[in-house]
Amino acid sequence: MPKAYGILYRAATNSITIPVKAPTNAFDGSVQFAGGYPAIFGGTNIAGGVGPTISAEVTQESRRTYGAPAAGPFTQYFQGQPPHDDLTFFWTSNFAATGTPWGPPANRDEGEMLSVVTVPISGNFTDQDPPNTVLNTLIALTGAPGGTAAQEAEFFASETAVALVQFVYSVVPLSDDERAHKFDTAQPA
Repeated sequence: MPKAYGILYRAATNSITIPVKAPTNAFDGSVQFAGGYPAIFGGTNIAGGVGPTISAEVTQESRRTYGAPAAGPFTQYFQGQPPHDDLTFFWTSNFAATGTPWGPPANRDEGEMLSVVTVPISGNFTDQDPPNTVLNTLIALTGAPGGTAAQEAEFFASETAVALVQFVYSVVPLSDDERAHKFDTAQPA
Protein backbone atom coordinates (compact mmCIF):
# COMPACT_ATOMS: atom_id res chain seq x y z
CA MET A 1 0.00 0.00 0.00
CA PRO A 2 1.33 3.46 -0.84
CA LYS A 3 2.34 5.60 2.11
CA ALA A 4 2.92 9.36 2.34
CA TYR A 5 5.17 11.11 4.85
CA GLY A 6 5.66 14.82 5.53
CA ILE A 7 8.36 16.94 7.14
CA LEU A 8 7.20 20.27 8.56
CA TYR A 9 9.74 22.89 7.45
CA ARG A 10 10.28 26.60 8.17
CA ALA A 11 12.62 28.34 5.72
CA ALA A 12 12.78 31.50 7.85
CA THR A 13 14.36 29.59 10.74
CA ASN A 14 15.77 26.74 8.61
CA SER A 15 14.22 24.23 10.99
CA ILE A 16 12.23 21.02 10.75
CA THR A 17 9.48 19.86 13.07
CA ILE A 18 9.44 16.08 13.34
CA PRO A 19 8.20 13.44 15.76
CA VAL A 20 10.30 11.03 17.81
CA LYS A 21 8.87 7.52 17.75
CA ALA A 22 8.34 5.94 21.18
CA PRO A 23 10.20 2.65 21.78
CA THR A 24 6.87 1.16 22.87
CA ASN A 25 3.45 2.49 21.98
CA ALA A 26 2.16 4.62 24.86
CA PHE A 27 -1.42 3.41 24.25
CA ASP A 28 -1.04 -0.36 24.00
CA GLY A 29 2.57 -1.06 24.99
CA SER A 30 3.52 -2.74 21.70
CA VAL A 31 7.15 -2.59 20.59
CA GLN A 32 7.45 -0.30 17.55
CA PHE A 33 9.49 -0.47 14.37
CA ALA A 34 12.49 1.87 14.73
CA GLY A 35 11.13 3.03 18.08
CA GLY A 36 13.21 5.48 20.08
CA TYR A 37 14.44 7.36 17.00
CA PRO A 38 13.48 10.41 14.89
CA ALA A 39 10.55 9.87 12.54
CA ILE A 40 8.53 11.68 9.88
CA PHE A 41 4.77 12.25 10.12
CA GLY A 42 2.88 9.87 7.85
CA GLY A 43 1.34 6.53 7.07
CA THR A 44 -0.79 4.54 4.66
CA ASN A 45 -2.64 6.73 2.18
CA ILE A 46 -6.29 7.36 3.00
CA ALA A 47 -9.11 8.51 0.72
CA GLY A 48 -8.12 11.73 -1.00
CA GLY A 49 -4.41 10.89 -1.22
CA VAL A 50 -1.34 12.70 0.01
CA GLY A 51 -2.83 15.87 1.52
CA PRO A 52 -5.51 14.22 3.66
CA THR A 53 -3.07 11.47 4.69
CA ILE A 54 -0.31 13.78 5.91
CA SER A 55 -2.82 16.16 7.50
CA ALA A 56 -4.45 13.32 9.47
CA GLU A 57 -1.09 11.84 10.47
CA VAL A 58 0.28 15.19 11.70
CA THR A 59 -2.83 15.60 13.86
CA GLN A 60 -2.71 12.03 15.21
CA GLU A 61 1.03 11.65 15.68
CA SER A 62 1.42 15.06 17.33
CA ARG A 63 -1.50 14.26 19.66
CA ARG A 64 -3.33 17.24 18.18
CA THR A 65 -0.53 19.71 19.05
CA TYR A 66 0.15 20.51 15.34
CA GLY A 67 -2.01 20.82 12.27
CA ALA A 68 -1.24 20.82 8.55
CA PRO A 69 -4.19 21.56 6.22
CA ALA A 70 -5.01 18.80 3.74
CA ALA A 71 -4.79 21.39 0.96
CA GLY A 72 -1.04 21.64 1.63
CA PRO A 73 0.82 22.35 -0.48
CA PHE A 74 2.99 19.25 -0.06
CA THR A 75 6.12 19.06 -2.22
CA GLN A 76 7.66 15.68 -2.96
CA TYR A 77 11.40 15.46 -2.32
CA PHE A 78 12.16 11.72 -2.08
CA GLN A 79 10.73 8.46 -3.36
CA GLY A 80 11.53 5.30 -1.42
CA GLN A 81 13.00 2.37 -3.29
CA PRO A 82 12.17 -1.36 -3.28
CA PRO A 83 12.37 -3.68 -1.40
CA HIS A 84 10.80 -1.27 1.10
CA ASP A 85 7.14 -0.28 1.06
CA ASP A 86 5.93 2.24 -1.49
CA LEU A 87 6.93 5.32 0.55
CA THR A 88 6.87 8.87 -0.79
CA PHE A 89 8.24 11.80 1.22
CA PHE A 90 7.06 15.41 1.11
CA TRP A 91 7.64 18.68 2.95
CA THR A 92 5.28 21.53 3.75
CA SER A 93 5.60 24.95 5.33
CA ASN A 94 1.84 25.20 5.81
CA PHE A 95 1.52 24.03 9.40
CA ALA A 96 0.94 25.51 12.83
CA ALA A 97 0.94 24.64 16.48
CA THR A 98 -2.67 24.25 17.62
CA GLY A 99 -2.25 25.34 21.22
CA THR A 100 -3.38 21.93 22.43
CA PRO A 101 -0.98 20.68 25.11
CA TRP A 102 0.75 17.31 24.66
CA GLY A 103 -1.29 14.78 26.59
CA PRO A 104 -1.91 11.08 26.94
CA PRO A 105 -2.80 9.26 23.71
CA ALA A 106 -6.49 8.74 22.96
CA ASN A 107 -5.78 5.74 20.71
CA ARG A 108 -3.02 3.56 19.26
CA ASP A 109 -2.21 6.02 16.44
CA GLU A 110 -1.62 8.82 18.95
CA GLY A 111 0.52 6.50 21.07
CA GLU A 112 3.15 5.98 18.35
CA MET A 113 5.17 9.10 19.13
CA LEU A 114 7.08 10.08 22.24
CA SER A 115 7.34 13.77 21.37
CA VAL A 116 7.44 16.35 18.58
CA VAL A 117 10.59 18.44 18.28
CA THR A 118 11.73 21.42 16.21
CA VAL A 119 15.32 20.97 15.06
CA PRO A 120 17.46 23.83 13.72
CA ILE A 121 19.36 22.83 10.57
CA SER A 122 21.72 25.85 10.30
CA GLY A 123 24.93 25.39 12.25
CA ASN A 124 24.29 21.71 12.97
CA PHE A 125 24.86 20.06 9.59
CA THR A 126 26.90 20.42 6.42
CA ASP A 127 26.31 18.88 3.01
CA GLN A 128 29.64 17.09 3.54
CA ASP A 129 28.48 15.20 6.64
CA PRO A 130 28.27 11.44 6.06
CA PRO A 131 24.71 10.08 6.40
CA ASN A 132 25.39 8.46 9.79
CA THR A 133 26.71 11.79 11.13
CA VAL A 134 23.49 13.51 10.00
CA LEU A 135 21.40 10.79 11.66
CA ASN A 136 23.40 10.78 14.91
CA THR A 137 23.16 14.58 15.07
CA LEU A 138 19.37 14.37 14.55
CA ILE A 139 19.16 11.77 17.32
CA ALA A 140 21.06 14.09 19.69
CA LEU A 141 19.13 17.24 18.73
CA THR A 142 15.73 15.56 19.07
CA GLY A 143 16.59 13.98 22.40
CA ALA A 144 15.55 10.61 20.97
CA PRO A 145 16.15 8.02 23.69
CA GLY A 146 17.10 5.16 21.38
CA GLY A 147 15.58 1.74 21.56
CA THR A 148 16.67 -1.87 21.45
CA ALA A 149 19.54 -3.00 19.23
CA ALA A 150 16.92 -4.25 16.76
CA GLN A 151 15.13 -0.86 16.74
CA GLU A 152 18.44 0.93 16.19
CA ALA A 153 19.23 -1.33 13.21
CA GLU A 154 15.70 -0.79 11.86
CA PHE A 155 16.09 2.99 12.07
CA PHE A 156 19.50 3.17 10.38
CA ALA A 157 18.32 0.83 7.57
CA SER A 158 14.96 2.58 7.08
CA GLU A 159 13.66 4.69 4.22
CA THR A 160 12.82 7.28 6.90
CA ALA A 161 16.51 7.61 7.76
CA VAL A 162 17.41 8.03 4.08
CA ALA A 163 14.62 10.60 3.65
CA LEU A 164 15.76 12.60 6.70
CA VAL A 165 19.33 12.73 5.35
CA GLN A 166 18.12 13.70 1.87
CA PHE A 167 16.04 16.56 3.25
CA VAL A 168 18.92 17.90 5.36
CA TYR A 169 21.23 17.72 2.33
CA SER A 170 18.66 19.65 0.28
CA VAL A 171 18.58 22.66 2.63
CA VAL A 172 22.09 22.85 4.14
CA PRO A 173 24.04 24.33 1.20
CA LEU A 174 21.50 27.04 0.41
CA SER A 175 21.87 30.68 1.42
CA ASP A 176 19.07 32.29 3.41
CA ASP A 177 17.72 33.95 0.23
CA GLU A 178 17.90 30.72 -1.82
CA ARG A 179 16.17 28.80 0.96
CA ALA A 180 13.42 31.40 1.28
CA HIS A 181 12.78 31.32 -2.47
CA LYS A 182 12.85 27.52 -2.77
CA PHE A 183 10.96 26.52 0.37
CA ASP A 184 8.77 29.36 1.63
CA THR A 185 5.40 28.82 -0.01
CA ALA A 186 4.45 32.41 0.83
CA GLN A 187 7.17 33.72 -1.51
CA PRO A 188 6.22 34.53 -5.09
CA ALA A 189 7.83 32.32 -7.72
